[in-house]
Amino acid sequence: MSAIALLMVFLLGVVFLVLAAIWVLAAVYVLRDARRRNVSHAGLWALGTLLVGPVGLVAYLVDRPRSRRIACAFCGEMILDTDRACPYCGRAREEIGQGRAG
Repeated sequence: MSAIALLMVFLLGVVFLVLAAIWVLAAVYVLRDARRRNVSHAGLWALGTLLVGPVGLVAYLVDRPRSRRIACAFCGEMILDTDRACPYCGRAREEIGQGRAG
């Protein structure tokens, strides 16, 4: 093989590895984001993204719950309004909504 052919094979290999890394990182992002937003079946979303790549990522981004950050009434940390419990102090969502009263 000539030097140009070897260079082309090397470059194609590098491009393939970069695309594969992006594919896997998209699945990892979906898994972490889905867990953070308390999405049911977070693992299935990540597996779907791993299997179909960008299509799964776009489907997740369209379907994921919209949320905003609010302060926990007990510890003051910023949490998502879709959280079932504060990840910092562990108080249940119902308790957070009631504030410090009680």
